[in-house]
Amino acid sequence: MQTLISLFLSACLSAALYQFIAPRFSRGAVAFQPVSLGHKLLFGVALSTVSQVVLMGLTLLASVTLVPLLAIFGAATSSATPTAAVLALSVVLLVTLLQLANWVATMTLGRLMPTIIRVDSASAAFKAALAPTLVTGVLYVVMVFALAPMMAVPS
Repeated sequence: MQTLISLFLSACLSAALYQFIAPRFSRGAVAFQPVSLGHKLLFGVALSTVSQVVLMGLTLLASVTLVPLLAIFGAATSSATPTAAVLALSVVLLVTLLQLANWVATMTLGRLMPTIIRVDSASAAFKAALAPTLVTGVLYVVMVFALAPMMAVPS
């Protein structure tokens, strides 16, 4: 039941972002067609699902390629707190992966659901994908920095 509630809330958030914020970022090149609220929620469910699947694939790829490099870089930094450098680079990696996942999901759903949402070009999809990336990225960053003191190893 909680999974269905989370999916519904995620669909509502995605539909609201693509209804109000994404058209402003893309200058109207990504916008809903005149459809009912149910169709917009269907798009929200599809966007949530597709972006999470793409994010999972990108994360698996990054864990094999980029995270070992990130760990080497974090161990090699001579800063007073190398964990802060690793944390900051992790946030940059996270936001980059979120943007790529949302961009691919927006382009894919623009092709699969042309009667629900209009996506004029790949660059417009990239600009529109900034809306969910900024919202979810800010929430992730707040949670990471809020939880970081609790996860610190006492010295």
